[in-house]
Amino acid sequence: MSTLKVTNIQATGETASRAVSGVAAAWADANGTGTVSMDDSFNISSMDDDGTGDYGFNFTSSFASTAYCPQATGRGDGTGEGSWCTSTRVPATSSCDIAYWNSSGTAQDQTALSWSALGDLA
Repeated sequence: MSTLKVTNIQATGETASRAVSGVAAAWADANGTGTVSMDDSFNISSMDDDGTGDYGFNFTSSFASTAYCPQATGRGDGTGEGSWCTSTRVPATSSCDIAYWNSSGTAQDQTALSWSALGDLA
């Protein structure tokens, strides 16, 4: 496999280009209930079920440092919807955990969740 080194990228059909550093270095779309599983992902080797509303993502290629920017969204089970919260725990270079809870402060599994991170890979 070859490596293509660029500063900016532009997809076919797009009018604007963007810096390569603004492209997600890792992302996952997953099912967070029952047996958790990823529907699709990039740079994620596996997903962990660490308890109710608590998930972990392990990276195929590690980040250069813990100074990357993770973000998450989710869709709960219909209880406490509209005002649930997420928290990304202190990330490691090789993994990151995320937790979800509803407006009552109760941990809550997500029927669907998305996670991504921007940053430099090692």
